[in-house]
Amino acid sequence: SSSLHDKTDSSSPEDCYWPSGFNKTKFPNQFIKRQPFWMENIESTPDLIFRYQIKHEDINEILRKDMAVLKTFNQPLLVKEQLRQLCTEMNINDNIEDICKNLLENRRERSISPEWPLEL
Repeated sequence: SSSLHDKTDSSSPEDCYWPSGFNKTKFPNQFIKRQPFWMENIESTPDLIFRYQIKHEDINEILRKDMAVLKTFNQPLLVKEQLRQLCTEMNINDNIEDICKNLLENRRERSISPEWPLEL
């Protein structure tokens, strides 16, 4: 079984084709890549493309939904360690818990503001 990388890597000559009548000696390094493997044997018609387009949404609504999902995630310990290292490099001597508390308070204040997504 081949990996996804093997199927998508088009650096080998077998994954490329030369258009008919193309002078290979004049342009030795130019070639046209094949379609990705998931598009093989699919007839891409205007109707198909029209039916499977992503709906456009308001950017603020997208950001609100993303923030709601992000709030459900727990930060790994590595994030605290990276913040600690950043504070050390910036010569910030505050307690890491105080910094986290301030960041959370600022985040809550921004989420109340109607312009919050645009202030990121």
